[in-house]
Amino acid sequence: MCGGRANCKRKIPAPAKPWYKRPAILAPIVAALFTLVASLVPAILNSWGLSLDRSTAWNSPEPGQSSPFGVDTTIAPPESSSSSMEELCEALEGEHLTALQKEAFRSGHAGRVVEWAARVREVKPSLPGRADSPIIMTLEALPEQRGCPGRLVRAFFDPEQRIALLQFSPGDRIVLQGTLSFDDTGSHPEIRRAHVLRHLRCG
Repeated sequence: MCGGRANCKRKIPAPAKPWYKRPAILAPIVAALFTLVASLVPAILNSWGLSLDRSTAWNSPEPGQSSPFGVDTTIAPPESSSSSMEELCEALEGEHLTALQKEAFRSGHAGRVVEWAARVREVKPSLPGRADSPIIMTLEALPEQRGCPGRLVRAFFDPEQRIALLQFSPGDRIVLQGTLSFDDTGSHPEIRRAHVLRHLRCG
């Protein structure tokens, strides 16, 4: 009935919404896709040799352990040597060791960090006139170090320490630290990357 009117219009129902605009249909589909992706991620990472375990994959490896990527990223610091300058002299020059034992001693101590007390004999640049050349300090054993009569040891300092090394004079007692090495003959110890820990002046 149109209320007595001859010309009446019918109400046309609104068109139905597409399925992708219906929350009741879209929500379960999105949830299902999320679950599927979450289940595939571990399998993909495992195929690449990775893991979602943060305690092993993304943290830095503990000392002595290798990286999860197959590369050991730990760098061990140089070992220190408790041998004094006197003990080193006795080992290299004494008659209680064979030549083979002395060679093994040098191999076992080369590259280790030493801390020695000695007396300054000379300080000079390795290349005169070159401000960028390393500084060589010639050291001699202290009088109380009886195992090193006449023993001289060369210590090499970086050129940046040139100004600081001006304070040292012949006869000064110092305590220095550096990396132990040997010359080509293997009989003369040297100290590389040296730096002075204490300056005791003349004595």
